[in-house]
Amino acid sequence: RPTMVYPAGGKAGEELRLSFLGDVSGVSTQSLKLPIGPLGEYAFPFTSGGLTAPSPNFLRLCSFGNVLEQEPNNETKTATPASADLPLAFNGIIEKTGDVDFFRFKAKAGQRYDVRCVARGIRSPLDSVLTLHKADGAQIADNDDSGGPDSAIAWTVPADGEYLVGVRDHLGKGGPHYVYRVEF
Repeated sequence: RPTMVYPAGGKAGEELRLSFLGDVSGVSTQSLKLPIGPLGEYAFPFTSGGLTAPSPNFLRLCSFGNVLEQEPNNETKTATPASADLPLAFNGIIEKTGDVDFFRFKAKAGQRYDVRCVARGIRSPLDSVLTLHKADGAQIADNDDSGGPDSAIAWTVPADGEYLVGVRDHLGKGGPHYVYRVEF
């Protein structure tokens, strides 16, 4: 009975390679053809050896692609780069106590985004803190809780250029199940 899945979502209709975390037998991987919709939370059963887990796993279906974290990305200068334009979803795991993950992306002036970190919404133990930064690392926005333990920021891009998004746990905790997804 895995407790988490990574990455925590994907583009509706695509085939996604998933790692199932938290099962006593260890990490397992499977490919899953994601349904076309509806977009948002998607619950699905884990199946292995002809047996189906009694409780589902959860992920998010969206209409845009994924960026998966590449370690090390604990500092703004080592942020995981996005090769595609927004909208995107940044996926990672706060793997240990004190871990912080950063992603680098490009944005255009005047574009407006609802930036949402989904963790508790997919049953992760992460109590996310979301931050936005200029390319030099200067913080420009942050949020701890937005109507629950998941974080969100409404953001209008001030100027063309590179920016960073950061994720950490509110209490500085971490572990192999602290999965998150930041959707722009």
